[in-house]
Amino acid sequence: MHNYEFGPSSGGGQFEGQTPGDGPREHSVLSLIILVCGVALAAALGLGLVFWALGLVFHVAGLLLRIALVTAVVALVWRRVVHGRSRRHM
Repeated sequence: MHNYEFGPSSGGGQFEGQTPGDGPREHSVLSLIILVCGVALAAALGLGLVFWALGLVFHVAGLLLRIALVTAVVALVWRRVVHGRSRRHM
């Protein structure tokens, strides 16, 4: 539980030594709109960067997989051709 210090009921909620202008400032609606737009823009840029990096990773992985498959097929065909040729000569 919180232990708040309560002032006298006629004090209007102010602590001792504070004037009405010393409290926390209220933000205007325009500044809140600008803040929300800034956060949304930063989030959009961040997510765009993350998705771009994921796309790059999957693109490179697909390219490597394609190269590996072509190499495996060529090696299998080469082995069949060379292995078949050595059996015929014996």
